Amino acid sequence: MPGSEDKLPVESLDAESYRLLVSEVRDYAIFMLDPNGFILSWNEGAKRLKGWTDGEIIGRHFSAFYSEEDKRSRKPERELEIALKEGRVEDEGWRLRKDGTRFWANVVITAVYDNEGAHRGFAKVTRDLTERKRTEESARAELKRLVDERTVELAQANARLEKANLDLHEADRTKDEFLAIISHELRTPLTAIYGWVSLLQRGGANEAKLGKALAVIERNVKAQTQLVDDLLSVSRIVTGKLKIIPAWTDPVALIETAVDSVRPAASAKSIELVVEPANAEPIFADTERMQQVIYNLLTNAIKFTSKDGQIRVEFGRIGSQFQISVSDSGEGIAPDMLPVIFNRFTQEDASSTRRHAGMGLGLSIVRHIIELHGGTAIAHSEGKGRGATFIVRLPIPAVRVLDAERREKDSATLNHVKVLAVEDDPDTADMLCTALEEYGAAVIAANSAAEALEILKTYRPDIILSDLGMPEMDGFEFMKKVRSELGQDLAKTPAIALSAFAGKDHRQRAIRSGYQEHLAKPVAISDLIFLISRFAHRAA
Repeated sequence: MPGSEDKLPVESLDAESYRLLVSEVRDYAIFMLDPNGFILSWNEGAKRLKGWTDGEIIGRHFSAFYSEEDKRSRKPERELEIALKEGRVEDEGWRLRKDGTRFWANVVITAVYDNEGAHRGFAKVTRDLTERKRTEESARAELKRLVDERTVELAQANARLEKANLDLHEADRTKDEFLAIISHELRTPLTAIYGWVSLLQRGGANEAKLGKALAVIERNVKAQTQLVDDLLSVSRIVTGKLKIIPAWTDPVALIETAVDSVRPAASAKSIELVVEPANAEPIFADTERMQQVIYNLLTNAIKFTSKDGQIRVEFGRIGSQFQISVSDSGEGIAPDMLPVIFNRFTQEDASSTRRHAGMGLGLSIVRHIIELHGGTAIAHSEGKGRGATFIVRLPIPAVRVLDAERREKDSATLNHVKVLAVEDDPDTADMLCTALEEYGAAVIAANSAAEALEILKTYRPDIILSDLGMPEMDGFEFMKKVRSELGQDLAKTPAIALSAFAGKDHRQRAIRSGYQEHLAKPVAISDLIFLISRFAHRAA
């Protein structure tokens, strides 16, 4: 076959062959090739699409429309062979314009014969489908992007699901371990108590055996009481009912009280307890809860410190915080346990062969109480066998502001304040009346909502104090009737709900019913007096 750039003499085709070409068609490139692929004719559509004029292209080989790479891979002559063999061939691909730019072409090549059946050449029709190609590629790229995004999302969802399954499995395992541990911890002291009680019931015990039995029973009752207290504390933490009532407290007395409570246990293991205060500056904290924190830290240290070891307690102000640290020379903490040491039910060894008893609750209670104070709890250890240090830090608030609030609360009086107290429990009603009258209030008590409504028909108190959980008509319904049925003056009388229903929902419901404030039982009398005083003075 001649070279693609060689020009051959152009022979005229017969009229029938040329009729296949429409020279003026502009939307299609239509041209004729001779049997060897050289261009014989060129219509207006070909000029517009490919850029060559008749004089520039006629006589050249049609492979001029292919790049050098396409010529090597596609072999344009092969298209003519297929068209000659099968009558026609259709193809799509990138083609070149005169200026070197490319367009996506749909090409149909048809073999042309004369009336005697002699092969005279080929008719070639080309359409520009570049926009369609770009649309398809864009759609394909967008589809790929969406598929990739969905693949990533699916992988992330699978990872989350796998993590959730692992977390669920871990939670189930932890729960099973905890149930096994709590069963063991509760049954162990019960076994000792039940055994000694059975022996004593048989009679015949001498004084020494009786003393031993009572000591064992007392020790195990205390152990079981501590277990129950820890469980109740955790329950209050989970339900959000563990509250703190901070006050200015002497840290020396607080820590010494906790240390004294664990000295017998430390002495039994010959453990030295060293207390080193840096200063005795007062702290603003809940005394009972902080004693629980220090007690838990000390009993934890004693548990994991071997005989003849040492436990050191240090405390004092550091900047704007008050720090308490408990260090021991005991077993230490493995690095992988440090991040989870304050989690509930966490134990380094929860197996049936573990050396140390306990339910893994003490440190979690420590962290929660400290966080309720606005502080932090951290643990540090150089590793197994190298002891451990637990540090709790409490913020030290602005003393002058808190002192002013305390003085205001301490100086609150209820002189000449008329109070209606609605309480169905006689003991609680008597306590409220006594406390309010001691602060100068004039109190009328009602033991039911119905009785209170009757009293309010003729009596106008300065403030209403009402229980919520009462038979026949509860405190919610009572206050709705007060606000809607007993006149405009009672519609504005301040009211405080005082109830054992302490949840957030109960508070919101109380406010919606017409109460200005909701206090959960048990309530500090000083807080109640202070609140009533503020409402009374505001109303006055």
